[in-house]
Amino acid sequence: MKKIFFFFAISAITIFAWSQKCSNVKAEYDNHKLYIYFDLQAKEGAQCFVNVYTSKDNYKNALKYVSGAVGRNINSGEGLKIIWDVKKEFEEADITKLDFKVEANEYPPANYFPVLIEGKTKRKSEISILWRSGSSGEEISLELYKKGAYVKSIVSTLDSGTFKWIIPKDIEKGEGYQVKYKNSQRNELFSNYFEIK
Repeated sequence: MKKIFFFFAISAITIFAWSQKCSNVKAEYDNHKLYIYFDLQAKEGAQCFVNVYTSKDNYKNALKYVSGAVGRNINSGEGLKIIWDVKKEFEEADITKLDFKVEANEYPPANYFPVLIEGKTKRKSEISILWRSGSSGEEISLELYKKGAYVKSIVSTLDSGTFKWIIPKDIEKGEGYQVKYKNSQRNELFSNYFEIK
């Protein structure tokens, strides 16, 4: 299939307040995937949080089915690449009618949610672990921590944004537990602290 290049549909958001700048943004579409290329300049030693938005929802929510130079801990560089699985995100979308926005910030955007825990956190009870990482579609790991110390692996799974976990009966009761999310780029997210009863 012939690759289609878009030079008009991508916009770069420059955030001067924290000296992050996306430039030379361009994209190509091939076999239901959009490849977005850009340069990122940030202040020395800074790691950025990069997200991509589309005009389909008026740039409200970051795209989920993306991988590459997106999410947390993205370093400055030239020719960085983000891969968006268009068909996974939208069953039907006319790519030629969508505009896009690449955004880099020193901090996560206000609508970014880290790992969330839903349900009763009792031993032998099922909880839902929810996250939004910006690296959907790749393999990730979830681990249990207590007061900053590793306790055990929960699961290695595809990044679907949710996982149901039954808390084992042999887990020690107590406070200060967190679930840690980690992807292949070593981006890490933690849940809030919770108590296992």
